[in-house]
Amino acid sequence: RPSMGTVDGADGPCAVIDIECKWGATRFWILACDASLTIADVKLVAAEETCVPVDRVKLVGLKLASNGRAAGDEALLADLRTSTRGREDAHPPFASCIVMGTPDALALAPPPFSAELDDLVVDDLDDAAAEQTPPVELMSNFEWRLRRGRIHPPYHD
Repeated sequence: RPSMGTVDGADGPCAVIDIECKWGATRFWILACDASLTIADVKLVAAEETCVPVDRVKLVGLKLASNGRAAGDEALLADLRTSTRGREDAHPPFASCIVMGTPDALALAPPPFSAELDDLVVDDLDDAAAEQTPPVELMSNFEWRLRRGRIHPPYHD
């Protein structure tokens, strides 16, 4: 099965792929993407659609046609595993993905630095661990089985 379709354009046939994206409850299409674009280019468009910064956008479900592995940012759209399922012959093939990422408006900001809180927090975990090490009790296989009730009297070794 071919990994890309051709649609007649003004300059002749050109290879295009549609990308179906789902982000939360929102579903949107990126239509007629040039097959020479990369996944990073699709992330730019998805970032504009979702208001998620590009560095936090993850596209889940885009697989390479050659080996079925997840497509990296440098992969071309022409290399993706595509489908024509449920679409008319006039439409180009498509790839589906889930867009993951949190917009800046919903992202949690780091807590502000406070000198008062810094004085209250004491990092003594490393000191306490070095001072006391719990005793280690080694048991033989026989003693372990005896304590667990796996061996019943009279004891035969």
